[in-house]
Amino acid sequence: MANDVNYPITSSSVEFREKIFLQPVVLICINASFNDDQVEQLKLSVKEIHNITDLDESVDFITDLDYGKVFVVFEESTKDYVVSIFNEFERVEEIYIYCTSKTKYNHRMLNTCSKYKGVFTDFPSLRQQLERATKNYVRDSLTVNLISEKRVSTVDNVERTDDDNEFNTQEASVMYHRLIMTTLMEMKEDEPKDMIDFCRTQYADDQSALTAVQEFEQDYQNHSPIWWYTREGFLYKLLNRSLREQDIYALYSLRTFIRHLYDQIFDMFVKQHVSCSTTTFTIVTFYRGQQMATQTFERIKSKRGGLLSFSNFLSTTTNRDLAVIYAGNTLNDQHLTAVLFQLDVDIHSNEQPFAAIDHISHFGTAENEYLFAMGSTFKIDRVEKLNDEVWSVILITTNEFDAKLQDLTNHIINHVECDDLNLQLGKILWTLNENRKAEFFYLKSLEKAVEWEFRARVLQELGTVCMDNSERALDYFQQALELVQQNIQTDYHQMFGSIYNNISAIYQTKAEYDLALVYLKESLARELCSSQPDKRKLSVRYHNLGMILLEQDEKIESERYLKRALDIALEILPSIHPNIAIYYHSLASCMSAIGRFVEAVDYEQKAVNIDLHCLPPDHQQTQKHQKCLKKYQDALEVMITIANMDRERGIFGLVLGNMTFTYPRRK
Repeated sequence: MANDVNYPITSSSVEFREKIFLQPVVLICINASFNDDQVEQLKLSVKEIHNITDLDESVDFITDLDYGKVFVVFEESTKDYVVSIFNEFERVEEIYIYCTSKTKYNHRMLNTCSKYKGVFTDFPSLRQQLERATKNYVRDSLTVNLISEKRVSTVDNVERTDDDNEFNTQEASVMYHRLIMTTLMEMKEDEPKDMIDFCRTQYADDQSALTAVQEFEQDYQNHSPIWWYTREGFLYKLLNRSLREQDIYALYSLRTFIRHLYDQIFDMFVKQHVSCSTTTFTIVTFYRGQQMATQTFERIKSKRGGLLSFSNFLSTTTNRDLAVIYAGNTLNDQHLTAVLFQLDVDIHSNEQPFAAIDHISHFGTAENEYLFAMGSTFKIDRVEKLNDEVWSVILITTNEFDAKLQDLTNHIINHVECDDLNLQLGKILWTLNENRKAEFFYLKSLEKAVEWEFRARVLQELGTVCMDNSERALDYFQQALELVQQNIQTDYHQMFGSIYNNISAIYQTKAEYDLALVYLKESLARELCSSQPDKRKLSVRYHNLGMILLEQDEKIESERYLKRALDIALEILPSIHPNIAIYYHSLASCMSAIGRFVEAVDYEQKAVNIDLHCLPPDHQQTQKHQKCLKKYQDALEVMITIANMDRERGIFGLVLGNMTFTYPRRK
């Protein structure tokens, strides 16, 4: 643990303009011709359009395609059996017949084709259907976080189930995502330049989309955020993709629009809530029909009583029949399940913003649409089969959140909260071990830093983020030290202590333990000389001292300092703070070095339990601690086996209560 603060940062030459890969809708027009103006109108909804005249060529194209979903438009004279062949292709989502002549073709046989959506006799109606269909495809690509109803009774409990672990990691993921989004929405600047530049980068090779971006830039203030969001086009797709993937660079670029959209929903929610406060009914039901991966649905079905959180803004309707139509059917695709979400919302206790948007939606009043804010969380009440084609998932509003995790949330907020929101965001990302992403935001903070004390602080955190590059990190720490030396006359200021602690950590990573110990003792001395020593900093420094002593084979002294660090941390930190897991892990390393494997397993198990409760499932710290736990368990098992074999051979060593083995000296 190098840091005295939650560190993060790097250098301002770094640019993050990476493209988000959007799974596109591909429109294939088979002998159905459109003029140039019509093609440009279609491109507002469908980026990729192919005109194909040969049926064999179109079949080959679809079967070779390895991305996205295909929408097919046939000309009116196409034979029904041809259409039915395309109905069987997995990538084909919807099929239309475009009729521009007065000839009437009978396509009644196609009513049995689930993907056939009808004959369209004019271009506007076909374009509108494609617009709705592509919007539905994007909205169906929804990410949900599932949280088991099971709770752990104590983080020290060794016996755990997969459901316990899944609850902990998923709820932790939700917690950190909320912290990130809250920080982004607190950035109050209304300059949309980042957003416009980002959108242009994403669609640099699509002229029709760039035209739409230009319109968005020029007319943004003339329409409401909800109007822009519900309008089919680049913005809806980019935003929902960014929220699904939790792409921090994209979300940062779109932060102004996200805040405007959320604020509009919240303002409408407050007004509508006031108007409903005098009503006698309490439950309002909303519906959302969609298709989802069968694997995801099965997980939902198995988590009855648990929580379901939507990462996206959530579009719903009060029209159940319309939602069932959106759900469609998946009888021809075993990998997909048609789902009707039923959201029963208690309007008097619900705290999650939502609003009726028909009167301001781009689509008008046809859909009775209600939009829920991103991150809305519900309890899974039950899952039922609606009919042979559709499953119903009944969700109810809830304000549940694990008490220990809420305590940790409050602690993290108190620890990372600062006036510079770029710095705050960097701290959260550093906690998640997202060092490169944290670096991006610390650099932005450093660019605006004016006061020397704040610059020194940011430079320290930059160094901590760069610990995998010791020379670079040491350079940042030295810059911070120079700033402090230029502005502080006494050597015993606490800022010196923090910098010395971090420089010590660099030398520790370079295995220069004597030099690391010199700097660390200087750091500890300065903290102890303070009129009010910071207990959190003391715990970090005692921990680091214990680890250096362990490397120097001073195991008993190491144990003493590591336990002192743990005692202080348990006094001042939430019981599931990730730093406490690190202290348990370090004590396990010490016990392993001494040969006390029962204690090593016990400490490492406690570390893993905390990790699983407070960190996302793929966090590097969790993986490291799990690997060590397995190693100590294997070592313990080997020692027990050896002891049993020695007993059978009549060799009796002394087995201590902590499972340390000693044997009599051979003469």
